[in-house]
Amino acid sequence: DADFENAAEFYSCEHDDDLKWTNLRHVRSGRFLTLEGGVPHLGKTEVYGWYTSETLQQQYPERLTGCVISDYLHGSQLTLDKNGRVVCRPKARPDASVMFLMETVSNGRERISELAKSCDAVIYCGGNDPEQVARECFDRRTISLPAVQFEHVWGLSDTLKNTDIPVIFAIVSSYPYALGDLLDEPDAILWTNHAGPELGHAFAETIFGENNPAGRLPQTWYADDADLPSIKDYHIVDNKMTYRWFDGQAQYPFGFGLSYAHFTYSDLHAEQTPEGIRVTAKITNDSDRDGDEVVQVYAHAKSERIRRPIRQLIAFERLHIKAGETVELSTLAPVRELEIWDVSRGKLTLETGEYDISLGASSADIRLTETIHIDGETIPPRNVRKSVDAQLWDAQAGTEIFTDPMTGETHVRGRRWDNQLIYQNCDLSSVKSLTIRAASPLDAVPVRVYLDASPEPVAELTVPPCDGYTDFREITAELAADGCHTVRFSFGQDVCLQSFRFA
Repeated sequence: DADFENAAEFYSCEHDDDLKWTNLRHVRSGRFLTLEGGVPHLGKTEVYGWYTSETLQQQYPERLTGCVISDYLHGSQLTLDKNGRVVCRPKARPDASVMFLMETVSNGRERISELAKSCDAVIYCGGNDPEQVARECFDRRTISLPAVQFEHVWGLSDTLKNTDIPVIFAIVSSYPYALGDLLDEPDAILWTNHAGPELGHAFAETIFGENNPAGRLPQTWYADDADLPSIKDYHIVDNKMTYRWFDGQAQYPFGFGLSYAHFTYSDLHAEQTPEGIRVTAKITNDSDRDGDEVVQVYAHAKSERIRRPIRQLIAFERLHIKAGETVELSTLAPVRELEIWDVSRGKLTLETGEYDISLGASSADIRLTETIHIDGETIPPRNVRKSVDAQLWDAQAGTEIFTDPMTGETHVRGRRWDNQLIYQNCDLSSVKSLTIRAASPLDAVPVRVYLDASPEPVAELTVPPCDGYTDFREITAELAADGCHTVRFSFGQDVCLQSFRFA
């Protein structure tokens, strides 16, 4: 209830755009505002702890002028009472009578733009606070850099565009960001995760050239939200996720990292040995500066039987190479890195075939590739004369796997009107019939069976109405076939398929 001249001033520290997570830090004392116990007070000078009471949310309801502030823990709200005083109340729907205005006395973006003009160099530190917006209760709605940071870096770069003052964007974050149009604005971008008390020294030594960096990204930095599937969809193959399957243009690929030195690769040789995949090459530092190079070994199975990753990391070596020097790389990748899970037999398998072995400075910067033959085993045809669990498919469309919490039994349920389950390399020699174990909780629904790429079904089995998703019935149909085939089941929504067998 103070007048304007005696009002308290707070720093408003914004963390994101969408949910308006923020801190209000008292300018005079340096303490953070909290709403604990339904009482506004000034608490700690540092935000640290499992429960961060200092994290507040600024809410700006539509069609209303002003805001209310609530804490994320209990929803207590900072509002106006009927006498115009700022008070705390339990969480409730705000209306115009409780709203108040926050007046900006001094704008941080304007302050740093003026300050930057007097600097030799500008280092803008951004990213996220792991105690507040990289943990439970704080899911991101977007991978984009928060607008407040985007505007600051863009404004600094624009302000200093025709000067000799460089702008360095230092990102300390728990996760990747999509930087969008900001990608080429600063003169340099440095990233690290939350690396502990020596983080500041590491940044300074790298920026001033005392340290020649060799860090590599442990994840793909996607360019846009559109590159990501639903947060609830974990099928990385169908969604082309991670460096193994992504075929788009990444903002920064897995394994990416820059150095003050430059390296070239030559004389790649790879072979299978009893100990594993032996890879040798020559790596040359053709710059005038000593440095480390992280040489990455990737593999790709040229199998056409099932989908295999575009590439997968099977080994890497960090080599210290003096300026102008050439060193011999010799690394051994265990053959288990090339194994796949054979769903038809329930075990890991090294498949015989041709494999591309590549060396690169990142998953997208492949320098050398050699194709070698790997001796393993040929996966035999799938035995379908015994009951096959429906969840052991090679490919699918539209389905989900469900486990009954009461019995532990698993089945595959159709979520669309055109669901597909595909089983490859099935031995159908001299078969005469097919039996499925299925349920349909609503109506009688047909399950159609196709072989290979044929558009015509070889059998149709009607699942009768059942008493729920797990009231399974056995349905048998005649089906004459011979040899090895790909078997494809097609069925409608809510049909549940638990198993099948041929006879």
